[in-house]
Amino acid sequence: MPALVIVEQQSLHKESFTKDGEQKVAHNVVKNTPFVIKVTITNSLYEGMVWDFNRLTVEASLLYDCWEEKPVPYLKNKPIQYQGKVNDTADTMTLNTKINVLSSHCENMMFRVKLQAIDAKTNEACPSLVAFSEPIKVISKPDQLPNCKSKKQASATTTKAKPKKRTINDVITESLEKIQDQQREHQELLLKLYEEQSRAASRPAALPIASFDELSSSIREAQAAAIANGCETDKASEDENALEKAFHNFLDVYNKLNAEQRPEKIRRIVRNASARKTETFCEIVGLFNDEGLQKELGRECSLSFSSMQMDGTGQTDGCHPDACPHKKELERIDEFYRDFLAAPSLSLSSSGGDTLPLPMLFNS
Repeated sequence: MPALVIVEQQSLHKESFTKDGEQKVAHNVVKNTPFVIKVTITNSLYEGMVWDFNRLTVEASLLYDCWEEKPVPYLKNKPIQYQGKVNDTADTMTLNTKINVLSSHCENMMFRVKLQAIDAKTNEACPSLVAFSEPIKVISKPDQLPNCKSKKQASATTTKAKPKKRTINDVITESLEKIQDQQREHQELLLKLYEEQSRAASRPAALPIASFDELSSSIREAQAAAIANGCETDKASEDENALEKAFHNFLDVYNKLNAEQRPEKIRRIVRNASARKTETFCEIVGLFNDEGLQKELGRECSLSFSSMQMDGTGQTDGCHPDACPHKKELERIDEFYRDFLAAPSLSLSSSGGDTLPLPMLFNS
């Protein structure tokens, strides 16, 4: 005898449950989302006739999953929609099925799909050709499935465990809080110092305590004044040391020159110097003259030589000009400066336009 059999029922997820002491499987589907139910006819050759889907069609209805056949009620739209497609041999039909009611709106009841074979010619139901699907649970969203919930919970756990990345606003806020704490500590320290100084000076208690801004301003002004005075003193000391160091360096370099090359070197320096530098050099030479460089040769010479005059007691009677070994060198230098420093090209003009000769380093 022919029979209508469900050979495939698709769903997003299957879960096991027990009902009336019987282990069952529930298929989870999403509302208004198509799923497939595939049916076939077994023992199709009966009483000389072939029972297939060329002669039969299938009608689907939605029932509650209970011991009796209780259809899901509706007012206008049927709770189930389907569309069948028959294969080439007409022995199997595939139903694309959609359910538009939720289990949560029906006291969490599950559903079953009843498939009834209908004779296409007489449009009458064939009582023996009936099939019922396995229980179906209809949900509103895919993330309500058990496997989706576990994935979502795992993702939430991972998100919580992962430390939050700090933004630039977090860094700025933290820095400002630290600055405020430091300012508060500085204010307390300044107030404490002020109170200690007030007690040490026996000031009346009624004197007003200076505010933090006034104290900070006074301290900043005092620090600025101390820094300015220190910088001026240090700069003057540095300038003096630099001048002395430069003078000694000049003498060291000059002494290293060959005695015959010295005049030509000096002439070249003065010849290539600008008018302003020449004027400054003349001023320096004048200062040297004013400080006593034109002293008489041989006087106050503390060096002792074999050519010094000895008195009868064995004591020296001073360095005589005729015996001083530095005299010829000084005369040669004096002659050199007289040669080029007195030249008109290196003379300074007075306010009246007359030329004034440069001062001599040494007198003859």
